[in-house]
Amino acid sequence: MRFHWLNRGTLLREMVPDFRWLNRDLVWRHELFSGVIGAVLVIPQAITFAYLAGLPPEYGIYSAIYVTLFACLLGRSSIIGGPNTAVAILIGETVIRFAGRGSPLYIDAVLILSFEVGVIQLLIWLLRGGRLFQYFSPTVILGITTAVGAQIIFSSLEGLTGAVALDAPFFFQTFQTLANDWGHLVNAHAFAIGMITVICGWWFRIRGASYFLLAALVIGSLASAIIHFVTPQVITEVDLIGRLPFSPLPFSRPTWEWDTLMMAYEMLPAATTIAIIGLAQTMVIAKEINLSGRDRVDFHKETFAQGVANLLSAYFSGFAGSGSFNRTASNHDLKGRTPLPGIVSSVVVLVLAWNLGDLLAHIPMAVMAGVLFIVGLSMIKPAKIRSLWLIPREFILFLATFLTIIFLGLSSGVIMAAVLSLVPFLLGAARLDAKRVRMGPVVSLELYGNLFFASVDSLSERLHAVADRHLILNLRHVSFLDHGAAEFILQEQRRRDNASLKMVVFTHLSDHQSILETLDTNNELHVVSSLPEAREAMVGLS
Repeated sequence: MRFHWLNRGTLLREMVPDFRWLNRDLVWRHELFSGVIGAVLVIPQAITFAYLAGLPPEYGIYSAIYVTLFACLLGRSSIIGGPNTAVAILIGETVIRFAGRGSPLYIDAVLILSFEVGVIQLLIWLLRGGRLFQYFSPTVILGITTAVGAQIIFSSLEGLTGAVALDAPFFFQTFQTLANDWGHLVNAHAFAIGMITVICGWWFRIRGASYFLLAALVIGSLASAIIHFVTPQVITEVDLIGRLPFSPLPFSRPTWEWDTLMMAYEMLPAATTIAIIGLAQTMVIAKEINLSGRDRVDFHKETFAQGVANLLSAYFSGFAGSGSFNRTASNHDLKGRTPLPGIVSSVVVLVLAWNLGDLLAHIPMAVMAGVLFIVGLSMIKPAKIRSLWLIPREFILFLATFLTIIFLGLSSGVIMAAVLSLVPFLLGAARLDAKRVRMGPVVSLELYGNLFFASVDSLSERLHAVADRHLILNLRHVSFLDHGAAEFILQEQRRRDNASLKMVVFTHLSDHQSILETLDTNNELHVVSSLPEAREAMVGLS
């Protein structure tokens, strides 16, 4: 038997970098501009994600450079990857059980965990698992992107207001904390800088300017410079990005000794979870791109690219990541349509962090929070949500996905999205229709649908209705037959034999015949490949 996933030519094409996107009619200024803006935006995010993972800030920068670079070089879509909120949090929660934050053992454990995540994702690629994520319905994808947009807005509040101690399990507690102690928690200077950034950026966006994020960044930084010209930063206490220690080639390698091998073994379940969650986020973004009509994303190639990027992150002082909702959304807003913005972004981050660390140090976190607020707001599509309101079933799916992510987190939301997407599919696949034609003492039962474990009960009802008749079981419109349904058909043959009733199974599909013949070790079934044969077998019955 030959399996598709063993097709070496297909695997080789997915492994080799594909630069055919360079032959498109590229608008180079859009691609390059998007890459530059993406580089500026990812630096504060990368620092935050490193903190969430329990690592020094430069590890987030290395991930923003090398995980993004490898994923974009090996992929061929407009997805921008790199360090990610959910993945960083899961890494921190996993490794803290084995070592203290920031210790050499902790860093080594992160490298090992990232290596494992990459290997598991490559196994998923070999097993062609990337295609499973195509079954996410458009409705739950809208729920995911809307919830992620809301989460980005919530996460930007601390930087936007300059407030501290806003860590709360639920978003409404953050609002409640701010409302109850606004005067003491909020830094007025930071809030003014943040709101100037948001208002100006959004004004440029509604006017259709593709550079609205850059405008927000520049205007917010200028506002900060004016405020600090009047009142020094030591008085305003506005947080700045600050200086970063940096090496352009931060080579590293996991330590493979007996103790670390045992630790790697114990981290395997967590590594599998992180691999699936990270890949699910990337594939959800890919599905959203396919639905939008901007491009066609090859799920298998992106799975391979993500796996290799995460595996190699362990050798470039980085940590595992995934596709980024907000960076990809920003890329699309700036009309980026190829992997080029991701490649450019990686190079620009490297140059900025290496040469312009002092300049980056003076960008206020309130400005970056304001830009993130705009990105999160851009991911919420009110018109699409209103259209779902007219279809209650679809709106419930959307709401269930949205609320799960908001209250239980992105990983739970992705699982909920998978379940909600598959349930309607399985219910539809389990539907079995039948057309019954009576020919004297013989009944021809023509089935429409799929015969598998979920539709056997329906088949049983159909057969019970003609239990006292000779039967032609017509499977020519049945596209799928599994072991359980075939075994039930064999049991029905035995029941009819005991009742002196004849049954003939008609199917022209070789796969169906193969399954039935494998189970029918005693040659009890009468299987034919044409309808005339089935009718001829019934001649003479009374």
